[in-house]
Amino acid sequence: MQRRKGRKQFSLAEGHSPMGDLVLGVKIRFASWRLCDFALNSLRLFALIMVAAGSCVSAEEIQPALPALRVNTNEQIYTGDHLTAIDFPVGGLGTGTLFVDGFGQWHSCYLWDTYAAKTNPLRGFLVSWQPGEWHALQGRPLGRIPGASEISFRGEYPSCEIDLSDSSWAVEAKISSWNPFVPFNERDSAIPCAITKIHLRNTGPRAVNLKLRAVQENLLDMLPGQGAACSNELARGGAGPTIHLVSRRDRNDQGYGDLALTSTSPSQPYDDLARSEPDLAGLLRTNLLPTGGPIAALDVPLTLLPGQTSETTFILTWSFPNQRKHWGTVSFTNYWSGHASNNWKTTAVGNRYNFWWKDARASAREVRERLPELERETRAFHDTVYESNLPRWLLDSLTSSTAILRSPTCFWNRDGYFGALEGHRESDRIHMDGNCAHVLGYSQTHAFLFPAIARSMRESELKLMLEDGFIPHRQSGNKRHFGPAFDGQCESVLAVYRELLLSKDMSWFKKQWPRTRLAARALLKWDGEKLDGIFDEPQWTTMDDNVNGTTTWMGSLYLAALSAGEEMAKLSDDADTAALFATVQRNASATEDRLLYNGQYYIQKTWDKPKPWGQYKIPFNDAARFGTNQLAHGAVYEAGCHIDQLLGQWWSGVVGLGELYPPDHIRSALASVLRYNFHPDLSVLELDKRYFSPGQAGVQMISYPQGSPKKKALYSDQVWSGCEYDLAALLIQQGLVQEGLRVAEAVRDRYDGRLRTDWRYGEGGNPYADVEWGRFYMRSLSVWSILTACQGFRYDGPQGLIGFAPQWQPENHVSPFTYPDGFGVFAQKRDARSQICSLRLLGGKIEFQTLNFALPANEAATASSVRLNGKLVASQMTPSGVKLKEPVLLRPGDVLQAEFILPGGNGD
Repeated sequence: MQRRKGRKQFSLAEGHSPMGDLVLGVKIRFASWRLCDFALNSLRLFALIMVAAGSCVSAEEIQPALPALRVNTNEQIYTGDHLTAIDFPVGGLGTGTLFVDGFGQWHSCYLWDTYAAKTNPLRGFLVSWQPGEWHALQGRPLGRIPGASEISFRGEYPSCEIDLSDSSWAVEAKISSWNPFVPFNERDSAIPCAITKIHLRNTGPRAVNLKLRAVQENLLDMLPGQGAACSNELARGGAGPTIHLVSRRDRNDQGYGDLALTSTSPSQPYDDLARSEPDLAGLLRTNLLPTGGPIAALDVPLTLLPGQTSETTFILTWSFPNQRKHWGTVSFTNYWSGHASNNWKTTAVGNRYNFWWKDARASAREVRERLPELERETRAFHDTVYESNLPRWLLDSLTSSTAILRSPTCFWNRDGYFGALEGHRESDRIHMDGNCAHVLGYSQTHAFLFPAIARSMRESELKLMLEDGFIPHRQSGNKRHFGPAFDGQCESVLAVYRELLLSKDMSWFKKQWPRTRLAARALLKWDGEKLDGIFDEPQWTTMDDNVNGTTTWMGSLYLAALSAGEEMAKLSDDADTAALFATVQRNASATEDRLLYNGQYYIQKTWDKPKPWGQYKIPFNDAARFGTNQLAHGAVYEAGCHIDQLLGQWWSGVVGLGELYPPDHIRSALASVLRYNFHPDLSVLELDKRYFSPGQAGVQMISYPQGSPKKKALYSDQVWSGCEYDLAALLIQQGLVQEGLRVAEAVRDRYDGRLRTDWRYGEGGNPYADVEWGRFYMRSLSVWSILTACQGFRYDGPQGLIGFAPQWQPENHVSPFTYPDGFGVFAQKRDARSQICSLRLLGGKIEFQTLNFALPANEAATASSVRLNGKLVASQMTPSGVKLKEPVLLRPGDVLQAEFILPGGNGD
C-alpha cells in the first residue's frame, strides 16, 4: 500500500501543533461560573468598542472568562438530589432496553417497542432475614414492601453500582447491573440480557440466615397483536433452574416472544408467587400498574457469619423475533424494511440477536456458561478507560456516550441493518425518518468501538444513494422523498475515509469506492462552474434550513471532504479524480479564507439576489413545504459567530488531513467563539425551549457580536452538546487543551444527576442521556473525538500505522486507545533525557509496522529502540516515525515499548 502524499503526518521532531504554546491573552480564572459574568461582559463590551472603532481585536488581546479546569481523580458518586434524573439503560446493541433509576427501581422497559415506554411491572430484588418480613433492595418501596433509607449510585457505563443501607437492616447491600460490552465484538455486546450481581454483607454481631429473591412479572400480554394467556414454566438442568416466561401466541404473531430468569447460584424457583405466596404477591402489586401476568421468582438461601459477604448473580434475557420497527413518516407502511410494502410480514424484520439466539432460554444458557469470560472482557474495557490520567469527569463522559448505542435511539435488524433515530422521544410513537446523515456526521464513538457497525451504516447510505450521487439525508421506505443535505453529504464521504482507516485492509473500501467517488464528485455540483468554493446552490443543513451563500461552516466540510476524496482516489489509482479534488480544494480554501475571514472569525457571505427555489439545480426536501416560487433566503447569520464555523477542520483533525485555512486565522476564530459564544450562565439566552437550565454554562450556537439581525438564523440561541464536544476537540487539536476541556466540562456539569423538567424534548440532567431533539441524542457521540484529540491519535489500519502526539500532559500521559480489532492503553513518559512510549493491549488483537510518536518541539532523537515484552525488535528510525522490520501482532497482555534518547541524554 502506497504512502499517502499530502496527508498530515507528525514527525519525531514535532511535539506540538502550531498552537501548542499559544496563550490566548490574559489568563482569567474563577472558582465559580457566576463570578465570571462581570468580567466576561466587560470583555465583550471592549471587543464591540474595538470593532466599532475599526480596529481588529486579535486572539491574544482577549481571553474568555473561563473558570479553572476542575481536577477530579475520584469516581463520581451520586446521592440526594443528584439521584433524581438518573436513568441508566441496561441492554445490548439493538436489543431493547431496561431502565434502572438512581434509586434502584427497574421502572420501564423497551424490550419489544423501541419508541413507547412500558411500565416494567414487578421487577426487583428482595431480601428477608425474618420469616414473613421482606425488604426491597432499592431506595423506594416495591409495591408496599419498604426500601432502604440510605442510597448512593455510581455508574461507569456499561455497569452501575447502587449501595443500600438502613439502620434497621441486618445487612448492607450493593447491587451491580450491567451488560456485556466488548469493543470490536458486536455479537457479545448484543446479547439481550440484564445481569445483576448482588453483594450482601452481615453488619451485625451474629450469624444471619437470609433469603434473597429476584421477582419478575410476566409482561408478555402487554405486547401488540392478538392477546394470549401468559404462563411461567420451570426448566431444570444445567447450572441451575431457569424460569421461562412465555405466552401462548402463534409463532408468527407480531407480539410473539419470551423471557427467561435464571441465576448462577443454587436457587428455589417459583413460577407464580400469587399461587405460592398470595400475601406477598398482593403486597407487590399494590400501587403498581400490574398486567395480571404471573410473577416469577428465584430464591437463593444464604447464611452469613458476622462481617461475611456473599455474591449472587441473576440473569434476565428476552427474545422478540417478530418485532416491527416504526420508522419515519413518509414510507407507505411507516415501518422500515429498506423498501415500501403493505405486507407487514415483510417488514417484521426482528432483531439482530435473533440471528444468534433462537429464544430467551438460549441466550440465558450462554450467558450463564460464559459469565466469567464476559465479565472479564467487559471489565477489561472499563479498566482500559479508567486507567487514564485524563480528568475523571471526561472519562465518565466517554463511557456514558456509549449508552446511546444501547438505548431506544438505536436498533439492529435481523438482516444486519443498524438504525438510529436522532434521539429518543417518548412522546412520539412515530419518529422522523432516521439515520440522519448530518446528525450521524458528528458521531465518532461508534466508529472507534464498533467499526463493523459504522461500515454497515456507510453501506446503507451508499446503497440508498440516488443515481446522480446525492445521498438522501434521511433513510426511509421512499428514498426519493428526502433530498441531500450538504453537510451530511460531506460527512458521509469523510466517514467512509474514517472507516477505511479503521479497517484491517483495503477489501471493504474497494467495494465502496465507486459509489463513494460518485458521492464526492456530487459535492462539486453545489460549487458551480468556477469550482472556487463560492457556492451557487442552497445547502440544506442540520439546523433545518438552507444556507444562503457561502460559509466556512459548510465550506470547511467541503474542503475536508475533498481532501478525504483525494486520499481515497490516490489509493484507488484514480489520478484524475485525485488531481481534480486537490485543485478544487486548494482554490476553494484560498477563496473562502479571503472572502470570509473578517479579522476575528469567519462570517457568511449571502447572495445579493436569491433566485426562486424552483430555479436551483440541487434537489432539497422542503421545496414542497415552502413552494417553488419561494426565494431561497435560507439560513442567514451574516456577521454572526458560529460555533461550527470550523466544523470541517474538526473532521480533518479526526482523520489526520491537516489545516484547511491559515493556522493564525484558525486560532483567531476559535478565540472568537470562546469570547462571544461561551456563557458562564446560559440564562442570558432567555429561551422558552432549551437544553439547559438557568445558572448552567455552555456555548451558544451563533452569537452576534455586531448586533442581531432582523431575523436570526434558526436555533441561533440554542446550546447543543454534540457541537460543544466537537468545538472542545478542535480546541485541543489546535493545542488549546485547557480551553477545550473547560468547554467539555461545562457540558458534563449540566448532566449532574439532578432532574431538570424545563428542558425541551425530554427531562434533563441524566448523566447517561444527552438531550437535544430527544434523549440519547446521536450527535453527542462526537465526544469521543475529545479523547483522540487529547492523545493526538493517528491510525491507518491498512497501512499498519499507529501513532500518538499527546496534547494532554505529554510529559506524563496515559489514555485508552482503540485500533482495528483491539484496544489498550497508551502511556508516554518524557524528561530532558529520554521519551518512553508504550502500548499495552488489553482486548482483541492489533497488527502494525509503523509507529509515529512526537518528540519535543525542535528536538530530534539521537537513538531509539523498540521492545516487545522486553525483547528487542528490529526497527529503523525515520523522519516521520519508527519502521519495524516486520509487522508485529499484539495480543492481550502484550506490551510494546519504544524509547528515544533525546539530545540531553547524551550530555549535550
